[in-house]
Amino acid sequence: MPKQAAKKGTNKALWPVLGLFMAASLGVISWFTAPTIKTLMVDNVAKFRGNELPEDQMQALFAGVIFIVLLGITGLLLAVTIPRDKDAKLSSHKQMMKDRKAMIAEREAKKRRRRMVERENRKY
Repeated sequence: MPKQAAKKGTNKALWPVLGLFMAASLGVISWFTAPTIKTLMVDNVAKFRGNELPEDQMQALFAGVIFIVLLGITGLLLAVTIPRDKDAKLSSHKQMMKDRKAMIAEREAKKRRRRMVERENRKY
């Protein structure tokens, strides 16, 4: 009787390392595309001359903005494409309402018990 293959899943322990590599690669891409984006901005934006800051600061500024935009796009794509865990229990609205009603009923029962204890304590 052959053994069934073990279910192979993604190794989630490596995700932070992969995220660091991705962020570093986005930083490199941003740094090298910043001069091109700057020249496009100088050519297409009327009041932008490109010499408002020193050259290295301007490149760092553009690289930072490009990095943030690329990071946002990448995060959005990852959030959409990463599969959900099918074993995770998703709470439905009905279940949340049942839990809320149970919590309210428990709170009311505690109030009733406390009132009864207070009433009995007043007798003595």
